[in-house]
Amino acid sequence: MTIMVFTDIVVVFIMIGLIFISFVDYFLEKWVLLMIFFLFIIFSLYFPFSNLFTFKEISKRGTSSSMPSYLFFFMMR
Repeated sequence: MTIMVFTDIVVVFIMIGLIFISFVDYFLEKWVLLMIFFLFIIFSLYFPFSNLFTFKEISKRGTSSSMPSYLFFFMMR
């Protein structure tokens, strides 16, 4: 149950990052956007959960929560 709550928090962080990237899109180049996007995903997936979960649960949650964000990102471009 707590893992589902944390995946919702991670998805909310990723959506906030996507909204921020859509505003910054007018000022930056595309490769800078890609670098910011992947760094944001890495920090939102691993930084808050480094002490709470094992690596297997993090990798399972990473595949389930980062794939829709890739789809949203490529839909926005």
